[in-house]
Amino acid sequence: MSDKILDVKGLSGGYGDITIVRDVNFSIGKGEVVCLAGRNGVGKTTLMKLLSGSLPPVTGQISLNENDVSGLNAFERQQKQISHGLQEQSVFGGLTVRDNLSLTGKWGKSPLVDRLLEAFPIIEKRYDVQAGKLSGGERKLVSFCRALAENGLITLLDEPTEGVQPENIERMGEVILEQAKQGRSFIVAEQNLSLIEQIAHACWVMDHGELKSLYPSSPDLRGYVVKDLLI
Repeated sequence: MSDKILDVKGLSGGYGDITIVRDVNFSIGKGEVVCLAGRNGVGKTTLMKLLSGSLPPVTGQISLNENDVSGLNAFERQQKQISHGLQEQSVFGGLTVRDNLSLTGKWGKSPLVDRLLEAFPIIEKRYDVQAGKLSGGERKLVSFCRALAENGLITLLDEPTEGVQPENIERMGEVILEQAKQGRSFIVAEQNLSLIEQIAHACWVMDHGELKSLYPSSPDLRGYVVKDLLI
C-alpha cells in the first residue's frame, strides 16, 4: 500500500459561486481503502464529484499515477480508470438491471462479475426488471456492482449502503477488501460505522468542506470517529 495512486493538492470547488470544498489535501496508496465520514451536508458528495470529474475544480490539482487529471471531465477520468458509484440517481430507472450493469461495457463473464453475483444473487434474479421498480437498497446494489465491475485503479463509492440490508452491507465490505488485496484502491463516503470498521485502512472525518481529522485503522477507530462527529 506504499505506491501512491491518487494525490490531491489544494482542491476546492462547489456549485456556481458557492464554494463547498475548501483546500483539500490527501493521497491514497495502491490497495488502500480510505473512508470519508461526516454529517449530511458537510461536503462529502461534492468532494467525490470533484474527484470523479462530475464537477470541475476551482483550484487545486488531482494526480492519478503522477499524471494530472484535474482538467479532465467525468468520462475522461473514467477512461483513466476512476470509477464512481453515485449517491443519488445511481441507476437509470427506465432501463432493466441488466442494461444498467452493461452501460460501461464491463459487465460480462469474468471472475469479478461471478464473485459479485455470488455475493448478491438478487442481482441476477432482477436482471429483466426495470431498475426504477427496485427498492432503494436494490438500486444501491446495482450501482455498487456496476462500479466494482469497471475494475478501475480507484473506485469512489458515495454512501453505498444507504437502504441496503445488513447482510449485504457485510458482503459489500468483503468484496471491497478482496479487491483491495489485489491492488485496487477505494474512497468510500459512508456513515455506517460498521462498514467503516470492516474496511477502512484509514478514515477522514469531514466538516464544513474540509478534511478535519485522519484516523488510521485500529480497534478504537469507531470511537475516534464517533467522538469527532459529536464535537
